[in-house]
Amino acid sequence: MRDFLTRINYDIIVFNSVEEAVTSLKSRQHRQVDLIITELHFRRTTPAEALSLLQPFGVPIIVVTSLDGRPGSANEHGVAGYLVKPFPLSEIAALVDGELKKVKK
Repeated sequence: MRDFLTRINYDIIVFNSVEEAVTSLKSRQHRQVDLIITELHFRRTTPAEALSLLQPFGVPIIVVTSLDGRPGSANEHGVAGYLVKPFPLSEIAALVDGELKKVKK
C-alpha cells in the first residue's frame, strides 16, 4: 500500500508504533500531516487506546485491518474510513483522495 500511494504522488511517513507517531506529531518533527492510515493490531496498545492517542491531533484517521469487518472502537472514535484487508488499492486511493479534499477545504 505504501508503494502504491507513493506511486500516485502521496508523501508517506512511516512510524513503527503508535508511541513513535504520537511523539513525532507532538514535536512536529515532520512536515504537516494531513491524514493518518493505521492498522489496529499493536504490541503495546489496544485499538481503542491507539485511536484515543491519535485523535487529539485533529487529523483524519483511516483504519485498515484484517479483523473480521466489525469496526468496533474505530466507529466509537470517529475514524474517517475503515477498510478490511484484502481490499483493492483503488479503494484506499478513493478514500485518501476524498479525505484529503475535505482537509484542503
